[in-house]
Amino acid sequence: MRPTPTVGTKTGSTPSARPFLPTSTLAHLKPHHVQKWVDAQENLASGSRRNLIAAAKRALKWAEEQGYVERSPLAHLRKPGCGRKEQVVSSAEYQGAT
Repeated sequence: MRPTPTVGTKTGSTPSARPFLPTSTLAHLKPHHVQKWVDAQENLASGSRRNLIAAAKRALKWAEEQGYVERSPLAHLRKPGCGRKEQVVSSAEYQGAT
């Protein structure tokens, strides 16, 4: 029998995530914990917020595939859409592209 993975410890989370993660087992991790952690990160672009959630989901999907957990607790967490960057094109660049 495999030990239950834990979160919220020195080896189980990043320092900035600790206040938002449960200190018991991975079974207690809920999507709202990750969402609160992402929301607390200041000055992040929408793409960076999306990447944080994607990384968390990817790690737990891997744990599920490897048999460490029955089902990822973040399976239903939705990644936010990423914003579009506005790119200003000069007349010369526009003329060169056509």
